[in-house]
Amino acid sequence: MLNYSIVIRTVGTAGEKYQTMLDCINRQTIQPFEVIVVLPKGYTLPEERLGYEKFVFSEKGMVSQRIYGGKMANSEYILFLDDDLAFEDEFVEKISAPVLNGISEVSIPVFLEMLPPKHGIRKIIPMLSLSAVPTLFHRNDMYTKILRSGGWSYNNFGARKVAKYLKTETAAGACYFINKDVFLSIDLEDELWLQDTGYALWDDQVQFYKLHLQGNRIVCVTDVYFAHLDAGKNNPDRNQVAAYANSRNKAIFWYKFIYKEQTNLMGRIIARIMFEYSMMASCVLGCVNRLRSNDKRKEAQRFRDGLRDGKKYINQNLRNNR
Repeated sequence: MLNYSIVIRTVGTAGEKYQTMLDCINRQTIQPFEVIVVLPKGYTLPEERLGYEKFVFSEKGMVSQRIYGGKMANSEYILFLDDDLAFEDEFVEKISAPVLNGISEVSIPVFLEMLPPKHGIRKIIPMLSLSAVPTLFHRNDMYTKILRSGGWSYNNFGARKVAKYLKTETAAGACYFINKDVFLSIDLEDELWLQDTGYALWDDQVQFYKLHLQGNRIVCVTDVYFAHLDAGKNNPDRNQVAAYANSRNKAIFWYKFIYKEQTNLMGRIIARIMFEYSMMASCVLGCVNRLRSNDKRKEAQRFRDGLRDGKKYINQNLRNNR
């Protein structure tokens, strides 16, 4: 029998969307050994309950809460969840299969919201800035791949038939199945800088790419139903906070996990050119976007602020730690 824990990070305010997820947990064909709900210290417990979950409190932060929940889990395997998801009754059965069968150490569902749309300006802008680029290669066996710009290429396969399991180097951190020891091995305590912005963007890419760099296999399970209900969309300042966190944390991610991982001078030169082009293109496109509204002007400014502070962090904390 599969021995796994569910670990949920939340601030307790997702309401009906959280209840939807709890209902999905109750309907799983393979029930968890335990459900651990991690809240920030001082926060109120959610009214929605399974009735048998264990509530624990940690320092506030998407990374801190995930670390604490992972350490508290008492099972060999962990299903990490955010608090606003929906999935089919056989979800655990399907998502755990590649890990249990030795195909991978980590498994994720397809997260369509992570991918740009198939057409239009919202597809073109990430391509121009080398932030998210449709893959030209590995269309039958790869989901995402990290680029030396700090962005990623992706397989937007849609209705096109692909393998049941696609290799991947990054994913959305809202949901994944993993061996507990493998999770603890990546030392996420070293990445608490992600939370300095108030919105830990890039925490998913950091943890998955660290897993990849350590030699762990990550696969995307393509035949499982999964949906992100997104309980945070009502935050009025979300876009500005996200713009700042995006550029700052991307810069730090790029330096720590791409630039420093290059094994020769030419690799570092290419990585730097790609990164600098990516950020320059993003700034230029942001300036064009400023013409649309005052909110867009603020977002563009916060993006530039984040890039400045990301480079400052690199200079102060990472350059002498080669």
